[in-house]
Amino acid sequence: MIHLIIETERLLLREYTPDDFDALYEILSDPETMRHYPAPFDEARTRRWIEWNLENYAQYGFGLWAVVLKETGEFIGDCGITIQDIDGEMLPEIGYHIHRKYWRRGFAKEAAREVRDWVFRNTEYDTVYSYMKYSNIGSWSTAMANGMRKVKEYPDPKNTISYAYAISRREWETLKEAEDRMKDNKSSGSDPIGMPASIAAILGRQDGKTDELGKSGARVLLFDDYVLKIRPEDDWDTADVKVLRWLAGKAPVPRIAAHEVWNGRDWLLMTRIRGRELCRPDVMSRPALLLDCMAEALHTLWAIDVTDCPFERTVADNLAHAEAAIRSGCFDPSGCEPETFGPHGFETPEALLNWLKGTLPPQDRVVTHGDFCLPNLFTDGKRFTGFIDVGNVGAADRWMDLALGWRSLKHNSDGHYGKVWPDIDPDDLFRAAGVPKDEEKLRYYILLDELN
Repeated sequence: MIHLIIETERLLLREYTPDDFDALYEILSDPETMRHYPAPFDEARTRRWIEWNLENYAQYGFGLWAVVLKETGEFIGDCGITIQDIDGEMLPEIGYHIHRKYWRRGFAKEAAREVRDWVFRNTEYDTVYSYMKYSNIGSWSTAMANGMRKVKEYPDPKNTISYAYAISRREWETLKEAEDRMKDNKSSGSDPIGMPASIAAILGRQDGKTDELGKSGARVLLFDDYVLKIRPEDDWDTADVKVLRWLAGKAPVPRIAAHEVWNGRDWLLMTRIRGRELCRPDVMSRPALLLDCMAEALHTLWAIDVTDCPFERTVADNLAHAEAAIRSGCFDPSGCEPETFGPHGFETPEALLNWLKGTLPPQDRVVTHGDFCLPNLFTDGKRFTGFIDVGNVGAADRWMDLALGWRSLKHNSDGHYGKVWPDIDPDDLFRAAGVPKDEEKLRYYILLDELN
């Protein structure tokens, strides 16, 4: 009889059975999947793995559980809770292994999140952990997505250096309360704490529509003539208020209608830019318009007197920001390109950081957007009409924007987001902008952005 433990949106987590051997061996014997272990598993060790978990079920009432796809029943890995030696202490630890062909689909995060909830609802543990070899970026990315924070870095004979991440019961309760509030807000379309009076006076009783396109992490509501951006009051990108005021009259950007820090949040109400984002299908289907708009956007920024710019976005600033995030355990690599880290890339974020420090190319100095990508550029179908998300605007090398623009063109045209646009060649951006392609700077600034 199969003993089902957890059901998620796409997965079923059940107890192991001896019949899982073949599917498990395919995963644990794979050198790429097991490259952060001392060695891939042989048949004997794989059988022992199943036996160990059956023993854990009997002794503790939990262990690593088989993860299967709900839709097909296919075994794709395991995830669960075991007692592990973490720097000399026996502690409850969430572990996960997913078949390589199912990587980058969010299955490990989905399973680990539900296991975390199961632990706090069904055991008396006050803290639950995940630990991994320092170079296992995918594993600590999953831990961070699970609400965990880095709590320890220690020498480990098995891993050279191990990282330990953890979340306490109190932190979990706070996290769940926030998740519940977000669900309630999404279902009702309202915000239970209201909004500042200055913004309410402008919007009246208008209903806003959530913007699903942006990736800033802020909550963005779209109204007929306005955009409302809500984020924590100390969020890193709230500098865009100062940037918008400085850019007014220099470049086509939203006008600030109201701005207030209230109830622990930063509320920014802006006018809407005329037109639509360059990533929209009706723009992507017109490569000439797309490239002309990108080139016009670049030259609009480059035409601004950089000596008047009060915002510095130097490479040194970016490297310092990246180093602080890495050393504090806050760097999340889940959004990085697949080739940045791993067998054909850098072993760790620290290795990439050191490479960037030692490979600094010559720099020029112009006004740059800092997040120059298609969703942040607008057109009315005839020409470029404006910028949004300007919090990173500042003086930097023009290749900061050229590199990010090239990557955005590539991702939006090569199927990364679903549809392929075969008539778009990202290299045509350099022709349109009148700048020769510089492979060295292109690679450098893309890799620099990976850490920021």
